[in-house]
Amino acid sequence: MDTLTQVALGACIGQAAFSNKLGRKAIIVGAVCGLLPDMDFLFSIGSDDFAYMATHRGLSHSVLLLPLFALPIAWLAMKWATWRQGRASLNPASASVGQFWTWYHLCFWALITHPLLDLFTTYGTQILTPLSNERFTLDGVAIVDPVYTLPMVAAIIYGLVKSQQQKKYRVWAAGALVFSSLYLCLGIHNSWDARKHVIEQLSGEAFTPIDVRASPTMFNILLWRVVAKDSNGRYAVGFFSSVARNSVKLHYYESESGELVDKALSSEQGKILKWFSTDMLRAQVREAEKDGSPQVLLTDMRFGFAFDPAASFFGGLFEFDEKLNVSAAQMYSGDVEKLEFSDEINSIWTKIWE
Repeated sequence: MDTLTQVALGACIGQAAFSNKLGRKAIIVGAVCGLLPDMDFLFSIGSDDFAYMATHRGLSHSVLLLPLFALPIAWLAMKWATWRQGRASLNPASASVGQFWTWYHLCFWALITHPLLDLFTTYGTQILTPLSNERFTLDGVAIVDPVYTLPMVAAIIYGLVKSQQQKKYRVWAAGALVFSSLYLCLGIHNSWDARKHVIEQLSGEAFTPIDVRASPTMFNILLWRVVAKDSNGRYAVGFFSSVARNSVKLHYYESESGELVDKALSSEQGKILKWFSTDMLRAQVREAEKDGSPQVLLTDMRFGFAFDPAASFFGGLFEFDEKLNVSAAQMYSGDVEKLEFSDEINSIWTKIWE
């Protein structure tokens, strides 16, 4: 999920489970550990957006490697805490600052919950790196969802303001973690329910899906963008409300094929897009506005807007030279320019209740 949420989750874990032994330092170290996996953007500095797509949520999000990464981080946290202890008189709650394994448990849980939370989003997470580069996803929550994040932020603020009421702010943090976990479970249930609903609806139509995905729309787990793909590469896209539970109005889109599409898909950037999208790519051949030269647009159909089922904010635009070989490739987010935030929120709200 977004960086604020990951920081809040790590800090909340430190506050709920370790502040009785480590004091407020547990909140700080938990927040830092919640942030660290997303520092993998450093791996793609100087490269293009495709390189970032290939490396983000990779090694730094591996549940196999993070327990090892937690060892030096815990040692550094312990050294920092003991150094701070030597500079200031600390309360009895900080008596465990020299115990390495206490710091290790904090760092382990704050680190490991980062990819586990990312697993619930549609973006995908390589949790089994380096054994596998497969992107796993549960499609249970949006990348940004205030309902999930704000209770943890509120608990952390309460703990920082009311630092003397240790028992109370630990209970607040634990309560926020329980609420957020139940919220994720509800998101998974709603996603599966939306997917099942559309599969049943398609059974009576001339469209046989080979893959169906249900992704949450912006800021909520009540409205789902459902995308079905058939063996011919056609897509059916619609929106299912977990509240209204009405029949889904499906929009059908063809995916073009041919030499140019094959060359785009076989390029290094095309392979990354296909891997990232879990093969949910729609191909369109078009002409460039400037000179009419051929282009191929590959669109990740899992992501999009409520106001326009065809719009997406993940894709790649491929250009060709005179010999019709790929000459340039860039990330395409042209549909984002269509986005009016108020219109999107109104569209989501309307579709939830209609």
